[in-house]
Amino acid sequence: MVEVEVPLPAGVGSAGEYAAALRQAFAQYGYLAQVGIVDFFVERHWERVPAEWRAHFEAEAFDVGSLIQLADSGEVAAGAPESLRAYVREMWRLRLAAAAAAADPSLDPEAEAQVELRHLADGMTGKKQAEVAALARVVDAAAAATGSAVVVDVGAGRGHLARALAYGATRSRPRVVAVDSQIKQSAEALQRRAARRLGGRQAQRDGVEWDAARAGRLQHALATVGMDSGAALRGLAQAAAAPESEPEPGAAWMLCGLHACGDLSSAVLRAFAETDARAVALVPCCHNRITEAPAGRGFPLSREMRGVALGRNALKAACQAPARWAAAPDAALDAFRRNYHRALLHQLMVDHGRLAPGAPVPAVGRVSGADLDAARAGLDGDDNTDDDSARDFAAYALAALAKLADPWRPSAAQCAECWRRAGGARGLRQVAAAWTLRAVAGPAIEALLLVDRALFLAEHCAPGSRVRAFALLDAATSPRNLTLVAERAP
Repeated sequence: MVEVEVPLPAGVGSAGEYAAALRQAFAQYGYLAQVGIVDFFVERHWERVPAEWRAHFEAEAFDVGSLIQLADSGEVAAGAPESLRAYVREMWRLRLAAAAAAADPSLDPEAEAQVELRHLADGMTGKKQAEVAALARVVDAAAAATGSAVVVDVGAGRGHLARALAYGATRSRPRVVAVDSQIKQSAEALQRRAARRLGGRQAQRDGVEWDAARAGRLQHALATVGMDSGAALRGLAQAAAAPESEPEPGAAWMLCGLHACGDLSSAVLRAFAETDARAVALVPCCHNRITEAPAGRGFPLSREMRGVALGRNALKAACQAPARWAAAPDAALDAFRRNYHRALLHQLMVDHGRLAPGAPVPAVGRVSGADLDAARAGLDGDDNTDDDSARDFAAYALAALAKLADPWRPSAAQCAECWRRAGGARGLRQVAAAWTLRAVAGPAIEALLLVDRALFLAEHCAPGSRVRAFALLDAATSPRNLTLVAERAP
């Protein structure tokens, strides 16, 4: 099998060994990633945490703010049990090493395409511009290396990456098919606007070469991509290779996707495996939407990971961005409080018969500051809610129930009693600690998903092919930055 190029942890010699280490770590610590937050009190998830860890986090002297440093840098508070320190060390050891993007020649920031990309930023945030520019360079290099004349961008959305490739890929100059299930019209409007800008005076002064033929490099296709869409995607590539005549069966082509959501990433990789696509470049996203075997086909993909079951909460953990907590500590502390309040609300609803234990958990969505202020003004002033923290929960409960369109209005006293039964401030420390322990496992779980997919690609490539997994950008710029690239040998 083709060897996978991936930044390896200390003491690990290959992608296969990395997969084995990740499997072993998940077998040992996976229960921490599977702890639920919404049903935290109802299902007594805290009891799954080792007793000595619970005592450490529940101590009145424990500073909840120290959890931010634990998540950001692996720094464990003084007095922590050695077994807790060992868990954090192992999770840090197994996360995918952040490879410097500049070390990959395909990510050369001085690439000529940057001139065109400056004129294609319409509708993109700074974060999106960085992601599009970086992946466009990777795809351009892969297309050039494999002679791919057509690039099929799956889950293209508004077409930002597709335009960058069609109008800014200076090495391969491919035709591009932007495939999405629903927003073809707005993407085409942005395409026309980009063409006008690239043909404008400022672009000409910047040295952009533009003509009508170049404008025709990009096509949009409305299609829903599933696990068995390889043949359909190949057909789109063949048609794009010869737009003025019959489809060209032998045209070399490749697949790509920027933040392909959940199972869509797995579908793209399966399409590569099942067709003659020359290459694939993919940045997966929304791991919580991956379906697992036996009912789903999103994970596992490789032989190495066969039999591994992650569970919904572990997949959610892989979506966390703990590296960002330290940059916004107040937001992190607020998230701890909101998680605590959401768990309390679930307990309150079960206690008062508004929700059956084990029933599907309703999604509250975002409760804004304005929602909380309005609910706080409506509290009944019960003497039992003189504690500000208990009143904060009562306000959250009323605002959240309004979001759920539930007519029930629990009294302030009922909310305060629920808060006290959960331990008040101690309950907050429990939820915050559980959330952090789960988030700490997130990068290692994301690495497990990435290695599974990389090994799957290697299983479907001939000797001499190249399969890579690396960080496209730093996590602070783009939390979902882990990238897969496979280039088949001629």
